[in-house]
Amino acid sequence: MTARRAPPEFRRGDVCLVDFGPPVGERPAVVVSTDDLNAVSQDITVAAITKRLPSSERERPQQVRVTTRATSLVYDGMVKADRLLSIEKTNVRRLQAVRLSPELMARVDRALWYALGLDDMEDEQA
Repeated sequence: MTARRAPPEFRRGDVCLVDFGPPVGERPAVVVSTDDLNAVSQDITVAAITKRLPSSERERPQQVRVTTRATSLVYDGMVKADRLLSIEKTNVRRLQAVRLSPELMARVDRALWYALGLDDMEDEQA
C-alpha cells in the first residue's frame, strides 16, 4: 500500500499556480482562506490574479493591483476578489517563498468584503 502524500502547506497570502479549468487554464492566484482552515482542510480558497489591467488607472473595488515585485510574477496584474475558487491543495503549485505583504492582504480583504456583499450585510444588521 502506498502512503498518501501529505498535501502541501499553504498560508494566507501565498501566491500559487492554480488550474481554473477551460477556458481560463492555469493562472496565478493568492490564497485567501484563513491559516486555521488551511491547516485542517484538504482544500484552500484562492482569488485569481490576472494580467489584464483596467484601461483606466483606477482599480475597481473588487480588484487589487499587484506588481512583479510583490508577486515575483513576470507581469503586473490584478487580484480579482470576484474570481474565487476552492480547490484541493494537491492540485495547486506553490510558488517558492512568495507571499503578499500584510498591507496588500489588507487591500485584498477590503476587495473580498466588497465582492461578497459583506458591506450590505453590515447595513442590514444595523
